[in-house]
Amino acid sequence: MNSIHEGGPVIFTAIAVAALLIAEKTNRPTLGWKTLASLGFMWAALGGGVPDTFGGWLLLGGLALSMVGDIALVFERGFLAGLAAFAGAHLLYSGAFLSFGIRWATIIPTALIAAVAFLAVKRWLIGDVPPNLRRPVVAYMAIITVMLVTASGSARLVLYAGAALFYLSDLAVARHRFVAPGLENKIVGLPLYYAGQLLLASAVT
Repeated sequence: MNSIHEGGPVIFTAIAVAALLIAEKTNRPTLGWKTLASLGFMWAALGGGVPDTFGGWLLLGGLALSMVGDIALVFERGFLAGLAAFAGAHLLYSGAFLSFGIRWATIIPTALIAAVAFLAVKRWLIGDVPPNLRRPVVAYMAIITVMLVTASGSARLVLYAGAALFYLSDLAVARHRFVAPGLENKIVGLPLYYAGQLLLASAVT
């Protein structure tokens, strides 16, 4: 956790994300820059040493699966693999949040709001999703909603902030993939995603 406060992983990730966006704009290969950006949040997670709690290990596992998902989504045929990796990451994150303790006074109203948001996003998105992907996409939406709800009940604000940024970044991914492809989705989504992951990484140790 000290390492991220020193700024090294944050600066490294920010530079990699900027280069990734330039590569996206100029239609150049993105795999290398995306890998480096993801290594940035892994550096943030491990820079302070190995986790010293069960929740920390779950967070680290979630970050590792997220990196797998990042790489898979670079490839046109890697969408389902990436979706599965991120779903696994969200389940590990949810377990981590629960292990740190839950404030039910916060989690219950958030669950109600998240349920309404889930239905609204599903209605907005599902008509543009190919029939063969609808079930996996809806299942993923449910899993990330659970992740956001469990994060809201955590006593650590940094976890809720990281989860919320991740959730918002996925809306940009969904818009790009199914509704209205365009660079603007990545300009918004990628910084949100990596900022969220860095916040989650800061809680590993």
